Amino acid sequence: MYAGAIFIEQSLKWDTYASIFALLAVAAVFTITGEFYQKIKPELFSAVTNFLTSFKLFYQPREEQILGSSILLADRGGANLND
Repeated sequence: MYAGAIFIEQSLKWDTYASIFALLAVAAVFTITGEFYQKIKPELFSAVTNFLTSFKLFYQPREEQILGSSILLADRGGANLND
C-alpha cells in the first residue's frame, strides 16, 4: 500500500496522505464488490433456476401431470391412474 501511495504521490504530485487514502479507497471498493459478486452469483443462479422450474410446474396442464404420473407407474408395473 505504501509503495503504491508513493508511486501515486510522485506521478500525480499529490500529498502522501491523500495518495494513501485514495489507494485505500480503491482497494476497499475492489474488495467489497469482489466479495459481493462472489456471494451473489450462486444465489442469483439458484433463484433463477428455482423460479423457472416453479413457473414450468405451475403452468403445466393438469392432464399432462396426471398422464405423466400414470405412465411412470405403468412402467414400473404399478396401477394406472386413468383406469
